[in-house]
Amino acid sequence: MSNEAEGRPDGNRESDEPGPILAGYYRAWHDNCGKPKRGSISLGDVPADLDLVSIITNGEVDDDFWVALPAYIEKLHAQGTKVVRTLFLDCLYRDAYEDCGKVHTFARLGAENGGPDRRADEIIANYLEPFDYDGLVIDVDHEPESEQMAAVAEVFHALARKWGPGSASSRLMIFDQDILLPQTSLIAQVYQDCSYYFADTYGMDVRRIQGLFEQVRDFVPASKFVTGFSFYEEGGPRWGDVTYPIEGSRVKDLLSWHPFDAYRTGGLFAYAIDRDGVAQGDDRLRRTDFKTMHYLKEELENKGVSHE
Repeated sequence: MSNEAEGRPDGNRESDEPGPILAGYYRAWHDNCGKPKRGSISLGDVPADLDLVSIITNGEVDDDFWVALPAYIEKLHAQGTKVVRTLFLDCLYRDAYEDCGKVHTFARLGAENGGPDRRADEIIANYLEPFDYDGLVIDVDHEPESEQMAAVAEVFHALARKWGPGSASSRLMIFDQDILLPQTSLIAQVYQDCSYYFADTYGMDVRRIQGLFEQVRDFVPASKFVTGFSFYEEGGPRWGDVTYPIEGSRVKDLLSWHPFDAYRTGGLFAYAIDRDGVAQGDDRLRRTDFKTMHYLKEELENKGVSHE
């Protein structure tokens, strides 16, 4: 029986879907919030080479970032770059969620408290509606317990229906998965709501990516399967994805990878784009000119993963 007959995606079928994207995670805690200083950048500096930029946060984000954000989004929209927000899986089912050093307490999941719909409404009101985002990334950084899985999926569905691709706005819902986790448990339940599947293939030999894709191909077509690499974070893991000159680095191999029986992928994403150009082991904060991202965009457009 074909994938289409089963209601599953067909990774080999030609479609009118957009071509491969170039996306990047921007670490908001290093934003200069409109107060330029040596070695700093702002979200507004992200170039038009990126089709999509996702804001990722931690407990160090300056409150001034949120004041500056509407102007950043307006500038990025004007150049054709979509802006999405990253939230972690915890927000879908735990009673409390910490973001930017602040803890929000949700109504407990359960029919008596409004269930998944109420949780989705709270997420939208607290984290999404204040800004003109084009979508949401759910970072799946752990595996929920089996008894929690159904609730997680229901909240994901509710978000897609109320705010994401199932709503009148057709915003994006992106599923970002740690490759060390089981690849089918949650995606098997929510794939129909997903605009893209981001695979965190940091430091991974490209010859192993086919095996990773095989785990999700019943749910994720090649055109939505986006491989990821990471720039070197100060004091962070040494993935070795990006070395200079770029032509000899692992990320160059990612550009040419595609599934054996498909002629394209969903594109590439980068983590820590604010570290573009920084050599592995250099822990100083430096301003970037996004030269690597510009190179990758040209390669994607000219001879990259589309193979068409």
